[in-house]
Amino acid sequence: ARAGGVARIAERLGKVLDHAAKTGVRLAIENGGSFRSAAQVREIVDAVRSPLLTVSYNIAAACSAGERPAEGVAQLGTQLGLL
Repeated sequence: ARAGGVARIAERLGKVLDHAAKTGVRLAIENGGSFRSAAQVREIVDAVRSPLLTVSYNIAAACSAGERPAEGVAQLGTQLGLL
């Protein structure tokens, strides 16, 4: 079920990012909901595989998932767009 959800999200983001590539826009997704931790939101980023997709890391959402912010930031690495 989760893999299917990630695939659907990645497919839809791919369409948005195709348009973004034509307009010079970058897109940031924020961790939260079913994707609160860096590892969870990274599943989406890895599935999309676009340099135009970054992550806006919500520290409160990450902490509510039991994640230490420094670990989440390190895990997102170059995909981190906003903190």
